[in-house]
Amino acid sequence: MSKKVLVVDDDPVVRLLVTEYLSSQGYNVEVVESGTEAMNSIPRSKPDFLILDLLMPDMNGIDVLKRLKGNPATASLPIVMMSSDYDSEAITNSYGVSADEYVQKPFGMRDILSALRRVGESPK
Repeated sequence: MSKKVLVVDDDPVVRLLVTEYLSSQGYNVEVVESGTEAMNSIPRSKPDFLILDLLMPDMNGIDVLKRLKGNPATASLPIVMMSSDYDSEAITNSYGVSADEYVQKPFGMRDILSALRRVGESPK
C-alpha cells in the first residue's frame, strides 16, 4: 500500500511539481492550498507525511505545525517544512516547533524525496 503525502502550499506550480514527482516515486499524493484546508483535511485523509509550506496567507506553516504537534492525535505525524524564506529564524522556528525536516526553496525534487525518506520510509 502506498504511503500518503499531504502537500500544503499556496503556489500552484509547487503543488503540481511536487505531486507529479512524488506520484512517480510511488507515493499517493493529496494537495491543499492553505493551512486551514490542511487542518480540515488531515482528520479525513489521515496522511502518513505532511509537506508544509511556511509562508501562506491564511494560516502560516508554523501555526499549522504548532496545532498538529500540540494535538495527541497528530503529534507523531512526520512534517517536512519548506520555504523560500532565507531567514535563519524561519528554520529555527520550524525546528523549534518540532518540524522533522526543513527544505529550502528553490529545491530539487530529490531534496523533497530525501527529506521524506529521512523522516519515514519508502513509499510502499
